[in-house]
Amino acid sequence: MRLNVLDIVTKELDVKGLYAYSPDSFTRAFNIIKDHKIDVKPLITNVLPLEEVKTRFEMLHQKKHGVFKILLKP
Repeated sequence: MRLNVLDIVTKELDVKGLYAYSPDSFTRAFNIIKDHKIDVKPLITNVLPLEEVKTRFEMLHQKKHGVFKILLKP
């Protein structure tokens, strides 16, 4: 996202940032998944071996082939 600082000044805009999660968010999310309270399978587009981690992160970064989430198997 590009931000034009001149627009902020001339239009007298307020810019606020925030941290998108609390310290226990990951623990809570993990427990929700572990307890099968939500089905995350539709979010995982690929299950691949851990050895392919570099290639797969490149796929995610480049948004190739509709890749959304990749599960890496050890």
